[in-house]
Parts: sequence; C-alpha cells; structure tokens
Amino acid sequence: MIFWMFAAVLAMTGLTSCSDDDDFYEKDYNYKSAIVGTWYLASHSSGWGGITDYNVGQIVVTFTKKGEVKVVNNGISPATTSTYTYSFKKIERSIFTGEPATVITFNDSSFYFYINFDNGVLYISAEVYDGDGYALKKMPK
Repeated sequence: MIFWMFAAVLAMTGLTSCSDDDDFYEKDYNYKSAIVGTWYLASHSSGWGGITDYNVGQIVVTFTKKGEVKVVNNGISPATTSTYTYSFKKIERSIFTGEPATVITFNDSSFYFYINFDNGVLYISAEVYDGDGYALKKMPK
C-alpha cells in the first residue's frame, strides 16, 4: 500500500506536460542542467519488493554534461559499476495520466523513466505500474 502511494506521488509530480516542441526542448535543457553532478543512491524501490535504503557513498551516480552517467557500486547490489548514456525525450502518452511527458532514457532504450526534483532529491521512476524507483541525493562536499 505504501509503495502504491509513493509511486502515485512520483508519477503525479514527475510529469511535465508540453504544449509544443519549443517548450519540450527548453525543459530538456533545464532537466539536463539540474541532473548534471555527482549523486548517491539514497533508496531503491523494486516495485512489489519494498524500499531499500543506502548510505552515502555505497552507490555513486555521476551525470555528465556530455550525456553519460557513471554508476560506481562500492560492493552493494542492485547496481553494477558501469557507464551508460542518457537522453531526454518526449512521449506522447503517459500510462499514468494519458498526457505527453518528458522522460529520461538510458543507452537509447525504449524503456524510460520519469524524473522529478523535490527538496534536493532526484527521483527516477519507471513508467510502469510496479517498476523500479530510485531516490538520489547530491554527494556531500
């Protein structure tokens, strides 16, 4: 029950409606500017499996301006240490709202995620009803 409430909040707050292509590209730029930097995985929701919390530095995620994301796993699952590409795209219809939305995709996959920033936390949530969700926080300096 708690997961569904959490997923619903993520889905509703993570959606961005776009009226035309100019708005879409401007929002992409803002997302990319906001996402660039070094984050750590604070928690992971595996859909039906509940939520797992992580400590600072256990899994570190760095988004670059060049569209790369490096995930460094310091001995903790579910992540592996790898480098991926990321990009933003517009989808015509969200399964949650039926409206257009801006999403992030990794390695040019057709599987995509919503992103949302809330009080310094970056939420990345799969666009599936029982999919994975991630909460990332900026690495302390």
